[in-house]
Amino acid sequence: MSGQRQSHIEVGSPDAFWRAAALLEQLVLLRPLPARNEYFAYGVAIAYIRTAGDTVDSSYEPWLDLITDISALNLAVYDVADRLRSIGPA
Repeated sequence: MSGQRQSHIEVGSPDAFWRAAALLEQLVLLRPLPARNEYFAYGVAIAYIRTAGDTVDSSYEPWLDLITDISALNLAVYDVADRLRSIGPA
């Protein structure tokens, strides 16, 4: 499997950040609402992470570059999860 990205997460045990990353990515890319999908996706991902008992910085600024990279299709879900983990509590 040369050239494929290796995951830092075991396939059988996704954590809250990985699940939130999948949710965030889908809401940003699928654009289910008539407007403000990125802001909705950001709020839902924060709520998901907090409900799972983890913490993350909820100010919008750290999320803006991440959402932009998701929109530009620059990241795999594993990359999004890694970025979410790096957005520590404020």
